[in-house]
Amino acid sequence: MRRLAALVLAVALTSACGPQSRWTLLGVSPDESIAYYYDPSSIRKERGIASIWELADYPEGHTSRSGVSFRSKKEQTRYNCEAATFSLGTALYFDGNMGSGHLISLDNTSTAWIHAPPDSFWAGKLEIACGAQHGAGRPREPETVI
Repeated sequence: MRRLAALVLAVALTSACGPQSRWTLLGVSPDESIAYYYDPSSIRKERGIASIWELADYPEGHTSRSGVSFRSKKEQTRYNCEAATFSLGTALYFDGNMGSGHLISLDNTSTAWIHAPPDSFWAGKLEIACGAQHGAGRPREPETVI
């Protein structure tokens, strides 16, 4: 029963950020091993909390700490616009680039709230998610913005 519930959740989440998503490039890592994107149409705001779907694409592939090999990861991130903090949420791991191929793993846990340091990559993403509250912005570190 638990496996069926996880499968239903995975299908719902995949369709929520599926092929209709328009991924906008945030930047690439300094060694160009990861490209970061977000889906502007996925931004939702409620009571000072913004949520957004983000995608990390690994052209050469990547292996997680738990040993899962994948080429891309979609993750729903929440941003507390007032406190300038973020929390990583549900993550979907795919065997293809840009969220394509088969869903190979699902992590439905959330992290505690983490401070987004000023002038950091996370602060730039917070500005994008929260919009006018923090002004329009682009991530600055550690990625090189294209």
